[in-house]
Amino acid sequence: MRTFEIVQAPSTRSRVLARIYRCITGLVSRLVMHLVFCRVPDWRWRLHLHSGRFSEPERNRGLIWFHAASAGELEMLWSVARRLRELPEFSGTHFGLTVFSPSGKTRIERFRSEFSAIYCGPSPGEGEWAKFFEQIGLRYGTLPFVFVTAKYESWPELWGALVEFRIPLVMVNSEWRRSLRWCSRITRAVFGKLPRSIFFTASQASSREISSFLPGSTCLCSGDPRWDQIISRLERPEPRVQELRERGEDAGLPRPWVVVGSAWDEDLDILLRGALCSSFRGTLWFVPHRPCSEQLRSWVERTSFTGQVWLSKLHQEELARNPALRVLADTPSVRIEMRPKQNAESVSAKETHFVLVQEMGILAELYSVADAAWVGGGFRSGLHSTIEPALSDLRIGAGALRALKFPEVPELIRLGQLELLQSPSDAGAWLTKIMEKPEGSEVLAWQKWRTDTHLGAARRIAHSVAEIVTRPGPV
Repeated sequence: MRTFEIVQAPSTRSRVLARIYRCITGLVSRLVMHLVFCRVPDWRWRLHLHSGRFSEPERNRGLIWFHAASAGELEMLWSVARRLRELPEFSGTHFGLTVFSPSGKTRIERFRSEFSAIYCGPSPGEGEWAKFFEQIGLRYGTLPFVFVTAKYESWPELWGALVEFRIPLVMVNSEWRRSLRWCSRITRAVFGKLPRSIFFTASQASSREISSFLPGSTCLCSGDPRWDQIISRLERPEPRVQELRERGEDAGLPRPWVVVGSAWDEDLDILLRGALCSSFRGTLWFVPHRPCSEQLRSWVERTSFTGQVWLSKLHQEELARNPALRVLADTPSVRIEMRPKQNAESVSAKETHFVLVQEMGILAELYSVADAAWVGGGFRSGLHSTIEPALSDLRIGAGALRALKFPEVPELIRLGQLELLQSPSDAGAWLTKIMEKPEGSEVLAWQKWRTDTHLGAARRIAHSVAEIVTRPGPV
């Protein structure tokens, strides 16, 4: 258990520079907060740290602190937090969580509930971390054993505060970025030294890169804990997905089923044209990136020219507006009977069918009942995560925009599970290919790679953190 004590910077020069740096960056952070964030509704949440709400647990207990820049980084840390909680070394240890982006705000209450966290809320701005740790120490009589964050979240004053309070830094799924270089340089110049740092990477290449630029740090190739987090989701049955699968089978929707996850308009256009040029016969399940009624009506109009259109949910007024639609499920408030498309006596296996799924929170589970997957964003804002369909052993197609930001993408391409496509003709060729199931040897190669490389990453990281806490080195 870490007792609370404030440790000054190692020299008078460093103390003066640290004070100046904190005054400047703290002022800038507050100006940005009140002049910019207050004008954007989603970001107003960051205006007051007390919106995170401190709880009042027993004092002088162990504490582990998690920090995520956004919802994506929080998902990486979630499975690590679960594994840490299971270890006897951390029995009774409290967890705390700070997040920067409002995207993480939606998951905060779930984290608080699952881990009984003493604080879940917005993070301090640059220049205010030392005050925040001091507040934690005064309130709870202890400091965090370790500060756990993700990827390349690096800020000089944050690192300086970790130095002053002797808190080790653990970075999960870390990757080399220029921001790490600049952060380390500024931290050394202002605070005199770097915190004790342990970087867990998803590949040996990332470990070598970080070690070459930060030789005093520890780099361990642990794999990517996002895979463990998604597996834990898939292990819990999702009744809604099973209901959609059964209704689709009862309606005779032809296979193969292709789930188009996090789809944008550009994904719809590419796949529609690809389906036409390849004479694809199957069912495309579109899950919009941001479901809204206007987009839904637009997609219904465009897909209805190509084949039969179904919806997973539909309000009565939507059905009245377009009586040709078929419905796979009832809404909570209105019972809607299955209706055939006008001038169509039965479901035909000789045309493309479309299911528009305007529901949130079931995409990972929906991939598990599909025959192939198209991951959206690669023709618009950047490719979304491919881990969910990869875990369901599906062939994956996607656009190439910003695809290499995910470390697993090159390996999925090498193994033949993922194809990055450029045009409707490419999409048509891919749709033709998925009419045949992948060879068993291919699937075994996919499973072996992720088992050897990534599965169990959260457990490996948790045990390494336990060693850091129980056998601390120099800070």
